[in-house]
Amino acid sequence: MAIHFLQFGHRDQWFFDTYRDQFDAVTVPGTVASYYPEGTSAFVQALGKPYLIDPRTPVFQAPADGPARPSHVTLAAWHAFPQGSDSVTPADLLLDRPFLEGMVKGVLEGQARYAGRSRPKIEKYQRLLGRRSATSEERLLALLPPYFLLERARDEWECVSRAILASIPKLAPTTPDVWPVLCVSKQLIASGEVLSIHDRLGLGEYPAVVLIVDNLLEELESWRVLNGLAQAIYVWASKGQRVVSLFSGYFSILLTKLGLGGFGHGVGYGDRRRVRARAAGRPQPRYYVGPLHCMMARESAERILRLLSGRLTQCGCPACRGHQEGGVVATGQMPLKDLLVHFLHARHAEIERVNNSSVGQLVSELEETLRAVGDSARYLLGYVRHLEVWSRAFREAAARAGIGYTL
Repeated sequence: MAIHFLQFGHRDQWFFDTYRDQFDAVTVPGTVASYYPEGTSAFVQALGKPYLIDPRTPVFQAPADGPARPSHVTLAAWHAFPQGSDSVTPADLLLDRPFLEGMVKGVLEGQARYAGRSRPKIEKYQRLLGRRSATSEERLLALLPPYFLLERARDEWECVSRAILASIPKLAPTTPDVWPVLCVSKQLIASGEVLSIHDRLGLGEYPAVVLIVDNLLEELESWRVLNGLAQAIYVWASKGQRVVSLFSGYFSILLTKLGLGGFGHGVGYGDRRRVRARAAGRPQPRYYVGPLHCMMARESAERILRLLSGRLTQCGCPACRGHQEGGVVATGQMPLKDLLVHFLHARHAEIERVNNSSVGQLVSELEETLRAVGDSARYLLGYVRHLEVWSRAFREAAARAGIGYTL
């Protein structure tokens, strides 16, 4: 079964406790883990859920993308960078092997320290949350080494990645497992070159790999990108490797049918990430339109739900029930808390539906939604064109994998 990761934010603690049955595991950004180590470590461990820490190394990839924030300073210390250093080049790492190994060791040890924080504080949170003590299996799931964004095949950053992986046997502890991170551009996914990079780096030797595709937003991507994503996941999963995609939407959930072993996002955000970006902040409040499997501005979502009220199923989650007007969810004035609660319920329902449906049923649902929108208001087809791309990419990927197309 694929693992559903929810990205932790220190402002989202209420959601993690109240809706802990809506996700399987937690990802903690390295910026949060390094800047708020005591409180967040105790809370995350008290949840009793497995978790990963994302080192977020590409924020230091030269040239720097904006000024460093305080959390980047603490994360730089995790990476064992010299004080005042906020970016690195391939030459910095390839010409100074002790510097590179210090970075790898620092990141791995930072995660281990986070996992070993004060037991009294953890037990305090467990009492407050009414939780039993977490077992070792419910804590740090794996160690993620530092990683960099690969935008072209066989460039200097690929050489850096190879050197990082070569240092792991000497520097990593015996437990937990190390899951390397393969962070690539959309172009490398679309061209299929990511398969060769995976082989050249020897990633198949690891039990799992974390895949991050820079700035990928599934509803805006071409068939070539989504087809390449599906192909890579199937190839690696068919060889017994768990593949985890940390920034995911509904198309990634569909790919669990092809073997995707884990997917993640934040509470109402985090389905896309520019890995080198240093800017922070939550996006504007948006409503997740379940039948269309995408986020929309609240006013746009309400307009579409009203126009298609006879065609699209209205959400009946606890958050939406309090905003029903004439059989339609009035999303325009929904407060942020209700928007986020709705998102968690909608995402959980999507996962359950995918788990209990065949490929044929899932493809048919996408195509039926397309027809419903086209029959009702053809000028709205621009809002749902992604369903057509998803349907084709998913259907063709399943056929290549030899997965039966039954309704």
